Amino acid sequence: MASSAILFITLAFLNSILISLAFDPSPLQDICVAPPLGLATSICRDPRLVTANDFFMTGLDRPGPFNAYGVTFVVASVLTIPELNTQGQFLIRAELAPNGYFPPHTHPRASVFSVVMTSSASVSTNVQNIPMLNGSNFKDWKETLLITLGCMDLDLALRTEKPAPLTDVSTADLKRDFERWERSNRVSLMIIKRSIPEAFRGTASEDIANASEYLAKIEERFAKNEKSETSTLLANLISMKYKGKGNIREYIMQMSHIASNLKAHKLEVPEDLLVHLVLLSLPTQFSQFKVSYNCQKEKWSLNELIS
Repeated sequence: MASSAILFITLAFLNSILISLAFDPSPLQDICVAPPLGLATSICRDPRLVTANDFFMTGLDRPGPFNAYGVTFVVASVLTIPELNTQGQFLIRAELAPNGYFPPHTHPRASVFSVVMTSSASVSTNVQNIPMLNGSNFKDWKETLLITLGCMDLDLALRTEKPAPLTDVSTADLKRDFERWERSNRVSLMIIKRSIPEAFRGTASEDIANASEYLAKIEERFAKNEKSETSTLLANLISMKYKGKGNIREYIMQMSHIASNLKAHKLEVPEDLLVHLVLLSLPTQFSQFKVSYNCQKEKWSLNELIS
């Protein structure tokens, strides 16, 4: 009886050891570049045949074609980066079209770590940051628009010409580039029109289907306003007079600010001319200061005048 109990305990102990050892061996290796498909004679390629091309891939910077679910995948796996062999990991760039969805699926014996780069919420927030165009804010409106479209990676159609039409012999890269440009143009045009009041939309032809041309048409409409603003700034600069109230340095900086605005309107005021305008705008109590400046051979810079 005692020997039977000892035998049972011994068998149970051995069985527990076997169960604890029943796991898959770890495939992880420091380097095990996958051999070419169809030429595999072992799990790893001969290290002497490994090249730099086995460690990287191209294409993750661009989305692939959308499938029937409205999803596009660009996969970086052992098939595209042979060095990932035995590393137990791969990377997927996935994008969802409007109303697209990921079909239900599982990843047996694997974990998924997802990072959302751009969502509908962030897109909406970015678009809301674009001010509504009015008669006096075209410059700020255009700057904010271009920054927003650039951050959303939608400014391709504003930076490049439309690609040549696709043909039966167009490569996959040409088709992908064409689809990317078309999407940029379509969405950019919608965002531009959204930030323009109905009263201004009539100034740009609705027949224009190119976002860059549409923006240029709007800019033509506001070119006259920009000329008017330049004239106003120049008149203000010439007519400014220091009335003895406030800090003289702040007054000079105000004149310098107007000159900077004129430069932004492509009308640059030379620094020595600006210095003379400042001196001419000072009242009679600064006469001795003016005489002192005029008697010197050297010209003062604006910073020297402020100090």
